Amino acid sequence: MKQWIKTQNGVYEFRVNEQKIGTMNIAQATMKRKAIVQLQDQTFTIKRTGFWKSSISITDQHEVSVAEIYPTKWYANSYTMDFNGKHYSLSARNNPLAEWVISEGKSELIAYGLQAMDGKVFVKITGSETSDYLFDALLWYLFLPIAMENGGDNLFFIMLLATQ
Repeated sequence: MKQWIKTQNGVYEFRVNEQKIGTMNIAQATMKRKAIVQLQDQTFTIKRTGFWKSSISITDQHEVSVAEIYPTKWYANSYTMDFNGKHYSLSARNNPLAEWVISEGKSELIAYGLQAMDGKVFVKITGSETSDYLFDALLWYLFLPIAMENGGDNLFFIMLLATQ
């Protein structure tokens, strides 16, 4: 089971099967909404870029670009992500509630979305437990404002494994 646990204001701990994998520290009061992500022994920076801050850049601890995310069209809710020499699709959708998903071709790799059950809001993580944890960090970075708006700090997590 994957989950993000708030440890202090703007700081989240990422756990997989109760084991700490990393942390994310988000500076939310800036236009760039910069996040420092520690995943195992690697450090990444996620931040908004471009004139309208509609693109996202992920760099490693040496400030080398690891991934670039940019809008497919300037008015669209879909993005192209260049990561490790591959092109992925990143999109926001309603399924039936707000959700961010990363796809490769027609195959959905991982998604973070809201799910309502018994009058409570949950974070639903759909995908493989072994997907690249940087995908989890990116989706949490994008999904956190939605989660906070709809459920506050006391969100529950449901991990659904993708069926192949």
